[in-house]
Amino acid sequence: ADDEIMFSIEDNGIGIEASMERKRLNGRQHISRGMEITTGRINMLKAITNSELSVKGPFDVKNEKGETTGTRVEIVLPIKMYS
Repeated sequence: ADDEIMFSIEDNGIGIEASMERKRLNGRQHISRGMEITTGRINMLKAITNSELSVKGPFDVKNEKGETTGTRVEIVLPIKMYS
């Protein structure tokens, strides 16, 4: 949209599906705190600025063959926040 800025952050990791499968096969109950920490920071920024920031994802990134090539998260900021 014309009234927002979207930041797209990608990595070249194994992807969400493969990560979940690896955890299932290894029987590990590791809990990733990255998205939890980021969500907390976004919520604090929303409260401070009284704006509608949002985080979308994470999503698996796939190539034209349908192979996972990484993960993407999108952060959307309303432009009015900076006016």
